[in-house]
Amino acid sequence: MAAAPATEELHLTRDFAAPRERLYEAFTDPDQIAAWFGPVGFSVPRDSVDLDVREGGHQRFTMVNDEDPSWTSPVDATFTTVVPGELLEGAEEFEGVPQMQG
Repeated sequence: MAAAPATEELHLTRDFAAPRERLYEAFTDPDQIAAWFGPVGFSVPRDSVDLDVREGGHQRFTMVNDEDPSWTSPVDATFTTVVPGELLEGAEEFEGVPQMQG
């Protein structure tokens, strides 16, 4: 029997000096996600971004290591709360980031 994957909870709250609508778009526009998401040294190919922005919907994409494209980290988030132009809440699963593995 395989061991259950490690789970951790991380709650993030951030304040930004930008209009709420602009931040909402940064997380819900596939072109914008591909342009900025990921840690330094990773990119998000635009064709990997799949969004269904509604409660129960999803945000999926793959982060790719810039130096070794065989190293990928898929991200799969489920939206639990969506207030258009204002608020996104949800849960996210990801793989392939050694520093974050259990």
